Amino acid sequence: MNLFYIIFRKMKSIKIIISFAFSIISFSVFAQNLNIPLQANFNRTLESEINKSTYIFHTSFFPLNEQFISKIDTDSLLFGFQRDASFIANRKWKWFWRKLRTENLAQVKAKDYQIIINPLYNFSLDKDLNSNAWLKDGLFSVNTRGVQILGSVGKNVSFYTDFYENQAYFIDYLDEFAHQYLVAPGQGARKNFGTGGHDYAIVSGYLSFSPAHFINIQLGHGKHFIGNGYRSLLLSDNATVYPYLKFNLEFGKFQYVSLFSQNQAHYTNFLDYRYRNGGSFNYLSFSPNHRVELSVFEGLISLISDSTSLTNYPLSYFNPLILTRTAQYGLSNENNIILGFNARIKISKKILVYGQFMLDDLKNSKHSTPKNARWGAQAGIKIFNALSEIKALEKHNLFLQTEYNSVKPFSYSSNNAWQNYSHINQALAHPLGANFSEFVGILEYRFKDISLEFNYIRAEKGLNTSDFNFGSDIFQLNDFEATQLNADFSGKIGEGLKTIIENKKVKLSFLLNPNVNMKIFMELNFRSTSNTEIKTNSSYISFGLKTDLRNFYYDF
Repeated sequence: MNLFYIIFRKMKSIKIIISFAFSIISFSVFAQNLNIPLQANFNRTLESEINKSTYIFHTSFFPLNEQFISKIDTDSLLFGFQRDASFIANRKWKWFWRKLRTENLAQVKAKDYQIIINPLYNFSLDKDLNSNAWLKDGLFSVNTRGVQILGSVGKNVSFYTDFYENQAYFIDYLDEFAHQYLVAPGQGARKNFGTGGHDYAIVSGYLSFSPAHFINIQLGHGKHFIGNGYRSLLLSDNATVYPYLKFNLEFGKFQYVSLFSQNQAHYTNFLDYRYRNGGSFNYLSFSPNHRVELSVFEGLISLISDSTSLTNYPLSYFNPLILTRTAQYGLSNENNIILGFNARIKISKKILVYGQFMLDDLKNSKHSTPKNARWGAQAGIKIFNALSEIKALEKHNLFLQTEYNSVKPFSYSSNNAWQNYSHINQALAHPLGANFSEFVGILEYRFKDISLEFNYIRAEKGLNTSDFNFGSDIFQLNDFEATQLNADFSGKIGEGLKTIIENKKVKLSFLLNPNVNMKIFMELNFRSTSNTEIKTNSSYISFGLKTDLRNFYYDF
């Protein structure tokens, strides 16, 4: 099965679903149940507005859906409705300026439906600052072309799909990762392109159906994120897209989400799609008032196929009742079960504190040692509009965020090679896997269309060695002989080959069109890793033009 067949099959399925929806539904108003793009700039802007509101919003399961945040004018806040109206009115080429600054490329509206079409792209160059060469060894590039189609049919149904075709030459550590794990980070399976390049494609989309104001059902191919931090220890958008079915119910102070996904469990080459597992995630959120949101999470990874490619879903996979599977099987069952707790507390209209706790198991081997538990923790704070109290600077938006994450050794791993917490060789939670502690610092300044962002991330990780397993690699089995574990192992974070990883980024961008977050950008990136055996440094500058609708985590 080649890539083009897979893409054609998925796109054909989406077209059939959309055509079917058009043929059976006819209403006089449009649906408002599309997802807000799962992207950092959109989420920060939206969270800032939500944090000022006195309404109850459930904002810890992303992407957020328009239906449940309808009290916020997202068209104006995020997508620039009637933006630059006076400027465009005085321009000679009004059509050009409207398309560049405010409008979609093509939009069709009829009585019963609407369709929007936009091009997607990323044309960027990366220059290795450690190389004097500009061509071949010193210059890297990303060439992405794609298309976005979205719309609605009547008042109950919305649809979305996008397609990206990519060719890239990655900077050193990303190139090494792509070859080792056979994926472009966050973007899925890759194959060779030219000499040293990577070729990969991504198709995502969903059909969104809301039979009532309190429920939304989606069938699609995409990503999700649980939590309010830069990272998530429960479920993140670190890996590539996956097929899913999602039920989202909101009753005032309560939100309940059941998400069922199919993941590629063990990926060995570009044509091997045999080993699959099923992700089943239940999430219950409670907001007693507009300041507090408390949530409970349960995730289950079930083996649903083997080398024969036969798919067999166990009955427990479809259980939508949270915590019942943990009560039935416990945390040490053959299924990989993860529990979690998420908290979001609004201190003021500007300040938000948040945190997570993840529990994987009470011990990380069936053997007598080690006996320590596997868990992770997160704590963070966000400050929105930090300059707004100064009248002269009230239109200057300053965002600040600090976050701490730590995950114990052997977390997310399994005693079955195809049931670790991953999808196509990337973690479904934190990109560093396990056995690490991390500090994240983010500062973003925005004035009108100009954005300047500083990111600093420092992590301490205990790597495995050639002789012993210290629990840092979630793809290695935790069902091993005691002799494979260092006799002095105590289960503390950082044990093993202690490695310091630092990522620093400065990004300057100018927003052209908010509908697809089209921007001109320039980035400076500095990454270093050091331990007693190796010391590496990567420094590069990037510049280009892109439609920025996705998060990619290259800071691992």
